[in-house]
Amino acid sequence: MAALYRLRQRRRLRRPKIYRDRTNPLDTFDDIELHDKLRFRRQDILELTDLLTNDLELDNRGGAVPPSLQVCVTLRYFATGTFQNAIGEMIGISQPTVSLIVKRTMNALLRRFPDFIHPPAMQDINRNKIEFQEMAGFPNVFGCIDGTHIKIVAPPGNDEDVYVNRKNVYSINVQIVCGARLRILDCVATSPGSFHDARILRESAFWRAMEGEPRAVPQGLILGDSAYPIREWLMTPYAQPVNRQQERFNVSHKSTRVTVERCIGVLKRRWHCLHTELRLSPLRCSKLIYCCAMLHNFAVERAAQQEICPFQNDAEQQDHPPPPAVMGNDRARMVAGQVVRNRLTENFF
Repeated sequence: MAALYRLRQRRRLRRPKIYRDRTNPLDTFDDIELHDKLRFRRQDILELTDLLTNDLELDNRGGAVPPSLQVCVTLRYFATGTFQNAIGEMIGISQPTVSLIVKRTMNALLRRFPDFIHPPAMQDINRNKIEFQEMAGFPNVFGCIDGTHIKIVAPPGNDEDVYVNRKNVYSINVQIVCGARLRILDCVATSPGSFHDARILRESAFWRAMEGEPRAVPQGLILGDSAYPIREWLMTPYAQPVNRQQERFNVSHKSTRVTVERCIGVLKRRWHCLHTELRLSPLRCSKLIYCCAMLHNFAVERAAQQEICPFQNDAEQQDHPPPPAVMGNDRARMVAGQVVRNRLTENFF
C-alpha cells in the first residue's frame, strides 16, 4: 500500500505537458532585423536551410521543429553566445531541445566542411596577390596567418592544465589563415591553449602541404608575425632591422598582415559566442569554432560583412612569445627563408 501511495503521489507531482507557441524569426522580422539578430538576410538563411534540410529532418520527431527554425536557433546561439534557455524562451522551445538542435545543426554543417573552407583556386590566389600588393606594396602574398584564443570553461579529466594559456585562462588556440577579402583559407581549432602558435602550424595539414615537394598549394607567400618560424613561403618581420630597407619591409609586412587580425576581429564580432566563455566540452567547442569559421566564409562570399559597419575595424592585437628553438634540417630551411626575405628586401623595399 505504501508503494502504491508513493506512485500516486509521484504522478500528481509530474508537470503537465505544455504546448508553447513557437515564434519563427523568418515570419516575424524583416531583412534588417534578421541581419542584426542572426547575421544573415532572409535569402541567405533560406539558402543555408536548403543546404542542410536533409540532415536536419532526420530524427526530428515527425517534424516537430522545422529545419528553418533549427537554423535560426543555431544562428542566434552563435550570434549571442547567451545561455541556451534564453534562446529557447525567445523561440518557444525548451533548453534540451535547443541543445539538441545546435548539436544537430553543427554536425550537418561539419559534413560540408570542404565546401566552405578549402585551399584557394589559382584564380583566387592571383587575385589575393594583387589585392595584398595594393595594400602596402608587399609582393607575391596570397594569405596571412595568426592565432587567437577562444575562452572555454575548465574541461573535466586529467588534461585540464594543458588548456591553460600564458594568461592563465582556459582556452583553445585557433590558427587562422585568410585571404585579402577576409575569407578563411585554413583553420585549426583543436589545439589546447598552452600550445604555441609555431607548434600548431608545424602539426597542421597546411604546414605539410606547404613544406611538401611538390607543394600542394601553388607558389606564393604567407605572412606571419614573429611567433612563427621563417620559411621560403612564410615571411616574418626582421627582429632588429639594421637599415631603411629592412624598416620599410617591416612596415609593409605589418600593414599587410593586419588583414588576418581584422579577419579574426570580424569573426568574433559576427559570432559573439567566440568573445564569451564557451560552456561546452573541448570537443564541442572545436566543432562550434569550425562552424563559425564556415559561416563566416558563407557570409564573406555574399559580402554580408559590408553591411555591418561595427564589424569592419575590429582588429585583434596580440603579444606572442618567441618561437621555440630549432635544430637540424629545420635550421637549413630557416636560412633559406632568410635568403628569400633578404632578396625581397633588396628588390622591392
